[in-house]
Amino acid sequence: MLAGSGAQAPARETEARVPCADDDLHAEAAQEMEELSRLYDFVAIDTVAAIAPWGRSGSILLASYFDGHDQVMALPALRSNSIYIFFAAHSTLSLHEKLLAYPSFEEAHDPHSEAAGCGRSLFDGPFAIDRRRYSIVAQAVSAVYDTLPLEFATSSKGFFIAVHVTFDRVLGRRPRSRTPLIVCALHEWDNPTATHLIEEFPNVLFLHAVRDPICSVDRLFDWFFDPDLLTDRQPTAVERAERARRSGRSASVLAAWMALQHIVDADRPHRLSAGRTRVVRFEDLHHRTADTMRDLAGRLGIEFTPSLTESTFAGKPYVVDRGGKSWSGPRRERLRRGSPNLSPMDRALIYALFYENCLAWGYPCPRAFDYRLLRLAVMLLTVLRPTRMEVIVAKVAWRRRVWPWLKRGHWRTPVDTLARIAFSRAAICHLALREIPRRLIRRTHPVELSGPKESPFDQPIR
Repeated sequence: MLAGSGAQAPARETEARVPCADDDLHAEAAQEMEELSRLYDFVAIDTVAAIAPWGRSGSILLASYFDGHDQVMALPALRSNSIYIFFAAHSTLSLHEKLLAYPSFEEAHDPHSEAAGCGRSLFDGPFAIDRRRYSIVAQAVSAVYDTLPLEFATSSKGFFIAVHVTFDRVLGRRPRSRTPLIVCALHEWDNPTATHLIEEFPNVLFLHAVRDPICSVDRLFDWFFDPDLLTDRQPTAVERAERARRSGRSASVLAAWMALQHIVDADRPHRLSAGRTRVVRFEDLHHRTADTMRDLAGRLGIEFTPSLTESTFAGKPYVVDRGGKSWSGPRRERLRRGSPNLSPMDRALIYALFYENCLAWGYPCPRAFDYRLLRLAVMLLTVLRPTRMEVIVAKVAWRRRVWPWLKRGHWRTPVDTLARIAFSRAAICHLALREIPRRLIRRTHPVELSGPKESPFDQPIR
């Protein structure tokens, strides 16, 4: 992590790239300062909705529905995910320097927004904002903060609010309330950000975007393992970072374990947030959009308006491109329980692991899994046979990394690859055995879905 002085370089670079005279900037910043004082009560802003994902569960889609509401402030995609991390690393900078440096820091630490089709940075892509306008508003916000209590103005809460207000005003928005709701991303589990939000915002609500467990594991594995990206050797850390920046996807031979590990670890609320967490189903975002957003609006204390059913960022439609198709907003055809990467035994393991989740969130689960003994047997059987995901990875790895190098008489890459495949197998076995006490003895208690638990699929639920 860069030291505080290191972050001053991107701040100076941002200022240098603003094509206007200092006098012009100061005059416009002074006018903007008057607007800010009228439009926002910075110290009194205390309501936040933090959106957390469960694999590929529609968290960015959910965030896009809030954009454009005149009682909401939000950055596109995951642009808000690094605010507290940046503040902890660069707390010695002035507020003005922090605001100018944050976009560069966020660009370096957020490959996923670009992979989601939202551009490389705040100043790039379909939702790019004007760099000059950003510099003007940043200067004005800093000037307003000079008049606020020092304890607030220099705090992480103050900076969190300042980033969102700056972006809001760069877009020229005028919130209906002086204390608008902040919608932000929270994409790392047990991230200190969750603790900060709980301590600093008394009205924080965590929106846990979830998805059918079968689909969630399958889609996450598909995202982690793109066969076309598997190189003929283990990439370096720099190469992995560049590939993630360009596509957000990877082709790790550990993908099967990574997908299961992520879904297992993220099926519960953030630490200390259980009483503040509300479950939002991926499927409801696609076929019950208005009802779902109306319910959330009531819970968050904002008025339900048609904008809450429109998928946008920075006031522009959020268009998703997948498999040669493009769309914006809900897609009814997404409501299928497809799992091409999972065998029947794999699906049985997922039912065994997430039986309680299926009940709490209204996803169909075979009646046979009501019996703990069956769930125990399935978890134990995982030790004896690999999952289809592991087989998919092993076949591609054999063709790309093992056999070609063996034919040349080289052993290092094949041995390294086979060792990673063996580690993945051992890690999955350990995960299944580790979860037996938590799932079958102590029994997990996921946050319940509010309202009726109707199956989102055509098949009926018990």
